[in-house]
Amino acid sequence: MVRWRVLKQFPKFAIVFGVIALSTALFWFWWRFQYSGGEAAGPDPQAEARREHVEQVAKVIPSLEGNLLLADDDLYELNSGKLLVDDWFKDPAPKRLFLDRQRERIIAQYPNGLRRYGLDGRLDGEIGSRYGVALNEELDQALFVQNGDIWKAGLDFDQFKLVNEERVTSTAGFHEPSFLSNIVTWTVGVLVHRNLNQLLRINLDTSEVVSMTDPISVLGASRSPNGRFVAGSKADNSGRVLTIYDVAEDETKSFPVKQNMVFSKLNWVNNERCIFFQRFDLNVFDVNGQGVRQILTLPSACQGLAEPSPTGRYLFVVGGDGLYLVDLEGGGFETLHNPGQAYKWIDSESFLFARNVPDTALRGTWRKKVGGEEVRVSTEPFAYTERNGMSVLGIPEAGMVFFASRGGMFRMPSSGTKAEMFAPIPKPLTLFLCLEKWDH
Repeated sequence: MVRWRVLKQFPKFAIVFGVIALSTALFWFWWRFQYSGGEAAGPDPQAEARREHVEQVAKVIPSLEGNLLLADDDLYELNSGKLLVDDWFKDPAPKRLFLDRQRERIIAQYPNGLRRYGLDGRLDGEIGSRYGVALNEELDQALFVQNGDIWKAGLDFDQFKLVNEERVTSTAGFHEPSFLSNIVTWTVGVLVHRNLNQLLRINLDTSEVVSMTDPISVLGASRSPNGRFVAGSKADNSGRVLTIYDVAEDETKSFPVKQNMVFSKLNWVNNERCIFFQRFDLNVFDVNGQGVRQILTLPSACQGLAEPSPTGRYLFVVGGDGLYLVDLEGGGFETLHNPGQAYKWIDSESFLFARNVPDTALRGTWRKKVGGEEVRVSTEPFAYTERNGMSVLGIPEAGMVFFASRGGMFRMPSSGTKAEMFAPIPKPLTLFLCLEKWDH
């Protein structure tokens, strides 16, 4: 009886399965010949034209060394403002970008390693995948963690890989995902690393690991640019002191400052000079033997610092009632009235700033030289974002500055009074990176 009931329903099952099979087959044919660009659909003319264009641009890129600009994701010829390829660089913005003319490659430097690209912008190599590697300033040594230990290696840029890998430690006590973020400083064959609430000094040549007996307190941007010195503060019997740890000598020196006054905004402006505030007072430490000295008192307490000038002489300071431009050598300061929203040094004594306000008398891109009058060079402010930075590129050796504003790319001499729009742009640009020469 059961079998007869199943047999009677068989045509219904056959119809259902037939419909499923037919719809699946139709979907497959649609996917194969329409969506996926199969032989029946033929090549995409737009994609083919773009591929040919990118190939043509790739052939001329080596001849444009020193004249290439990455603006957001797009590649431009700097002098003419000509858009070479749009949507050329598809990865996140790097710290620095290089043209390796000899190998016909593009090298991007990130905080956790290097990536290599063909001249068409396609990724073809990586040093520092997964959790990344630490690289020294000379780009000839890398540090990373593997199986709980620190390793060091050289770099082969022909093969674009790490070579001569050598294990430094043998304690298996280092955490690979957090290794880079816990590097305090690294220089002259020595690594200072924070590990499990300990501060360790690791000799990369002898593999000696020592727990530091006089821990340095890391306060803000306390590492000198070359990594040799680390500044901090602590309290002792005499009160508050500034501490300077010399990595090369493995020595900490203390320098007395005003008692019972909290440090704030500790920062190195170059390899020789560290500055810090104690409320209204700006103090400077010089590694060349002058110790700590107070150089000026501001009208209001320091609330923030901006990027110093290229030589480290001048510094923007955000006070409680305004913005100040401080001369660390002369000991004076200027009050900058009607401050802008973004500032960028274009040479050792001049900067651009953007006022993005409705007031037509103030709105625009302005240039100012230290001690001089501000000059409006464009009626629209240059583009900037907190994430990408500013679309300003100063080239001091050429005496030129480039920036992007609404509707176009602008250029002018560094001492100019009016910027010239030399190329229209189809979209706002917020990041400028010049492709540097690769010397490795």
